[in-house]
Amino acid sequence: MNHKRSLLLILITAILAGCGVDPDKPTEYTPVLMTRADFEASIEMISPQTIRQPGDIYLEGNLLLVGDKYHGIHLIDNSDPGDPKDIGYLRAPGNTEFEIDQQKVYLDMGPDLVILGWDGSDFEEISRIRNLFPELPPPDRGLIPHEFSPEGRPSNTVIVAWEK
Repeated sequence: MNHKRSLLLILITAILAGCGVDPDKPTEYTPVLMTRADFEASIEMISPQTIRQPGDIYLEGNLLLVGDKYHGIHLIDNSDPGDPKDIGYLRAPGNTEFEIDQQKVYLDMGPDLVILGWDGSDFEEISRIRNLFPELPPPDRGLIPHEFSPEGRPSNTVIVAWEK
């Protein structure tokens, strides 16, 4: 009897997990496209920006790094936790997640894996593995219209974000 209840609970959970996502419904979002050349040249340190969609957060010494989904990483001096100071922004279109390890930052940028070196004041691209990841899916997981599929959109473009 307990085995049947467990099986029923697993079945109900599996059915409910699929609710709310209709893979045949077109997405309500529009992709933001960049040419491959512009995309690969887009990483840069710029002045502090407003956080739009906060993501990953890391503390490396006194430096707080806050991800901003699809856009980049905010750098904040946290030497005085009561008064943190925005010190810069790493622009990285298509970035949704990042990791830090021994003065290196590993980040996804759309379909690419990018490894950056960090010298304490600036970043330098060390390596890039193109098309390691699938393209960024729309947030609602809806069907991507043909005109935005790799075959339907302008050649040599990359999806770096989705807008409603």
